[in-house]
Order: sequence, then structure tokens, then C-alpha cells
Amino acid sequence: MQAVCDHGYRGKVSVNGTQIILPGKAFKKDTRYQKDKKRKQCRGRAAIEPIIGYLKSDYRMARNYLKGAIGDHINLLMAACAWNLKQ
Repeated sequence: MQAVCDHGYRGKVSVNGTQIILPGKAFKKDTRYQKDKKRKQCRGRAAIEPIIGYLKSDYRMARNYLKGAIGDHINLLMAACAWNLKQ
């Protein structure tokens, strides 16, 4: 399993069996296919980054007042519903 992350995860190679992929320059030994694949993965992450920021600031995702893991899920679902209704 792989996860594309931002530079906050720099220094970590894997977390709980998930390989961390960071945006950066391609290696010289990479083929054209590998370079394009890395670029495409990081573009997808960059596309959703502003949406995450909007959810945190406009839809109260910065602070969760609900308790536990179930509260986290409820908070996420309410923010996603509000985002979809605004669209």
C-alpha cells in the first residue's frame, strides 16, 4: 500500500506497513514512465490540498468537539455533507 503525503512526513519511509511517497525530483536512473508516474501521483495530492484547507477553515474541521473515533467520523461526514450541499 502507498500513500502520497506532503513534506511534513519527510524522514519517514513507512508507517504501519504503508509506503510513504513524497513529492520531489525524480532520480537520474528513473525511466520516463517512472518520472511521469511520480509526477501524476503528486499532482493528485496537490489538487485536493486546497479543498482540505477550505474544510478546515470554513466547515469547522480544524477542531473536533465530538468524542472518540466515532466522533471523528461524524465530524468528517457533517463537513463533507456541508461541502456537497454548497456545491
